[in-house]
Amino acid sequence: MQKNYPDHRLSDFACLADDDFQRMRSLGSGPIELPRNAVLRAESSTDRSMYLLVDGWVLSSMLLRNGERQILKLHLPGDWLGTSSMAVERAVDTLTALTPVTVRKVPLETLGQLMASSPRLMAFTMLTSQKERIALMDRLATVGRSTAIARLASFLLDLNLRLERVGQAQEGRFELRITQEQLGDMLGLTAVHVNRMVREMERRGLIERNGMTVRLADMAGLNAIAALPPRKTAADTAWIGLD
Repeated sequence: MQKNYPDHRLSDFACLADDDFQRMRSLGSGPIELPRNAVLRAESSTDRSMYLLVDGWVLSSMLLRNGERQILKLHLPGDWLGTSSMAVERAVDTLTALTPVTVRKVPLETLGQLMASSPRLMAFTMLTSQKERIALMDRLATVGRSTAIARLASFLLDLNLRLERVGQAQEGRFELRITQEQLGDMLGLTAVHVNRMVREMERRGLIERNGMTVRLADMAGLNAIAALPPRKTAADTAWIGLD
């Protein structure tokens, strides 16, 4: 398992100083390794610490009063986990390891110290959190106003791009470590409907499957039916200043 926090998301916006990258890589506790299905933090917990996901996949979910669970987000290496809970008294979501994971725990006090010592680093961290917000907005829009196959195409394209950044996808090929039931939960579909859309994509030659491995065989075709176009990261961040 990887031990150092992947810093590619900060590199999306700027060339930070080496000491800034080192601060981020060593932020928080030492590496904590957890097995598949382990709960990093439960919803309603009074522990509002954040986590840096070093390695593995994590699901964020919320339990509704009717007993139903809603998966909110699939987290991959380089993601910050639990940031939304900073604003409330108790944790708003449950963080569950979908695979064996390595994380670093970051108490809010440590984050506050980083804000004081490295405001430029925190400014770019804020930008990465806005990309998370956009991703959630995109998913809300697609679930509410697009077809099932468009939702699935958008998800697979986005997942491929995210996995490429951490070396877990090559030429559109990656392991899909999430079940069709979990995928349906995220996309607002039943597992049966997800299965039907997957087989339809295979029939059209859009994707190929071999066990857990998926290959996006027709990127142009997937982009044509996806609910939203890809987002391009802003290159101009000079407005931040703080040099």
